[in-house]
Amino acid sequence: MLREGVLKSNPAELISSPRLPRTLPSFLGEDEAASIVELPQGNGFASVRDRAILELLYASGIRVSELISLNHDQLDMNQQTVRVLGKGKKERIVLFGEFALRSLFEYFNVKRKLQLERSDDRGQIPVFVSVRGRRLTARDVQRLVARMRLGLKTTRRVTPHTLRHSFATHLLEHGADLRAIQELLGHESLATTQKYTHVGIQHLKREYDKAHPKAKEPSGADSNH
Repeated sequence: MLREGVLKSNPAELISSPRLPRTLPSFLGEDEAASIVELPQGNGFASVRDRAILELLYASGIRVSELISLNHDQLDMNQQTVRVLGKGKKERIVLFGEFALRSLFEYFNVKRKLQLERSDDRGQIPVFVSVRGRRLTARDVQRLVARMRLGLKTTRRVTPHTLRHSFATHLLEHGADLRAIQELLGHESLATTQKYTHVGIQHLKREYDKAHPKAKEPSGADSNH
């Protein structure tokens, strides 16, 4: 039996909108993402390494934990793929593009000249290292991204995970299949990947509100007309 209050309600109020996740992932616009990966300038070791890190994060969508654990034998420069060991020790293959490829080649050339392609205690050659040859930590990469954020005209918090969110959002906006994005991100459930559809809807709504002349009433307009 319907409650009396419901019977008196406007029929439109009975239509519920899709429930959005409590917190939608923060992401950069395409211009912002392009800008942040190009911020490290110069030909010194730290600059070329930092460009390679940022390019790979945005190009592949890998987690910072996956990035810092990369070894040279996990990269296939010919195929432009990287073999990632993700959550639950599950392996997946992700792709990266020409910009990341070029940045990685530049980094490896400098790294080789400085004789920093050395094996660690486990006999592996880490991809991303400090100037002393130590494997970078997650904190190192987080500090890098925090420094680069200062070069963007934004007050938003930007982390390595923001680049992962940007990767997924931009793929979806350009028509990539949701299941393909799930595979690239290494999500166990498609429901986890679907949060990016909500991000896209929110983005479209903002653009619609800005662009459509009938999206919103002018401020101060008479609501009783």
